[in-house]
Amino acid sequence: MSLRTLYSEEKEEGNKVTVKACLHSETKKDTVVEEIVGSISLEKEVTAIGWKLVTVPNHIIHSDEL
Repeated sequence: MSLRTLYSEEKEEGNKVTVKACLHSETKKDTVVEEIVGSISLEKEVTAIGWKLVTVPNHIIHSDEL
């Protein structure tokens, strides 16, 4: 599994930032992603977290497509 893109955007509401990461893997890695998301969700500053699986053969997904 590798990190393809990492995007962050400061929100207008104040001290909030949206972070999007695009990962690439040749095989399905749901368990690994769940562990990463679970670890991040334990941080007190994190107010929401989620992930989705996108399968697009031969296509690089850019952060604005998520």
